[in-house]
Amino acid sequence: MPAYGAAGAQSDRVWLRVTQTSHRALGPMQALELGWGQEADAPPALSLRLLPQEAHTLGLALRAVAEGRSPERELFMSPMASNGLFVGRVEAAGIQVELAGATLPAALPLDWPQVARLAALLLADGPA
Repeated sequence: MPAYGAAGAQSDRVWLRVTQTSHRALGPMQALELGWGQEADAPPALSLRLLPQEAHTLGLALRAVAEGRSPERELFMSPMASNGLFVGRVEAAGIQVELAGATLPAALPLDWPQVARLAALLLADGPA
């Protein structure tokens, strides 16, 4: 079952979703999707497939910056089973998730409650 989190005004609403999926050769995975507006109305702006260990690592990093326990200013991951990248710039109000090759806006802003929610979703099942 998908897990959801969203915040913001109707027009600038950023949604996030983490679902369980699988890869025929790599096995169980988590699909991470982030997007703008109404979730049902538009495809995700960012879609990544993460191995359980990748999801766990990203979740730990997100939680650490959200809780102020990490001085990192950028989080980067190049997932094994995805063509995309996760690049998050840490800012005072949250994280700006960059969208490679996107037109404006070129980043999805996640506030700290959204970052904490995303970390919890990625850590929900833990690594295999």
